[in-house]
Amino acid sequence: MALYKGMMALSEALQEIRRVNIPKLLNNAVQQFATIQNNVQKGIDEKIHSLQMLLKKIADNLFLTAEKISTHIRQINFDVLYDIVYRASDDKEGTFVRVLHHSRTFFLIVTSIFMLIAFCFLLGLFYGICGRRPTFYNDDCCVRSTGEKFYSCGTWLAIATFTVFSVLTASLFFVVGNTSDIVCRTLRDPLSRPDILSLGERYLEIARSRWQSNSELLSLMSDLTVLDLIRSCQSNETLYKIFELDNRFQLTRLKVRV
Repeated sequence: MALYKGMMALSEALQEIRRVNIPKLLNNAVQQFATIQNNVQKGIDEKIHSLQMLLKKIADNLFLTAEKISTHIRQINFDVLYDIVYRASDDKEGTFVRVLHHSRTFFLIVTSIFMLIAFCFLLGLFYGICGRRPTFYNDDCCVRSTGEKFYSCGTWLAIATFTVFSVLTASLFFVVGNTSDIVCRTLRDPLSRPDILSLGERYLEIARSRWQSNSELLSLMSDLTVLDLIRSCQSNETLYKIFELDNRFQLTRLKVRV
């Protein structure tokens, strides 16, 4: 009897499973998954297409910007820089070579003067130690009075030489001290020297009026003042921002898009 009841329960369970129609449910689930897959793939394809178009547009903008930058670089006049480099690298007519030649001549002259002074003192010492007393007729040169003359000559040469060097040193201190105060103090605190800034503005206006058509740098500084340039450098701003090159190349806008 118990076995019969178990068989009946199993039969009812199988009938219930058959009524559920599992293949149909699985088919519906597969169709739903296929629909979801198609929707996801469609969304991915749309995003990929839009991203490809955006990347293509960014690449085109970068190419145009690179062309503009290269065009402006080719238009910059480097003749002044080439002239400076040529003069500095020329072995015969260069300023550096001439300065080196004159400085070498100057140091040779100074060295000769010091050697002459030392030689006079050496002869004075030699005659003072080894010289004899003057005779009645004073007809001998190897006497102590000759050493006195050499000492006097060396002393006057030393006084004259060091006087000249003192004047040169004082002049250099005066020029370098005032120049460093004018330049360094103005760069550290531009507002403290309005007279120097005004002088710089006048020179800049003269340069703009003379070389406006030939200088790319002056054209970039057409709306800048010396005070603005110094303040920008103190703020560690880039030349791209100082000269407002983004108005020409729009690199910041491309960076925001990326």
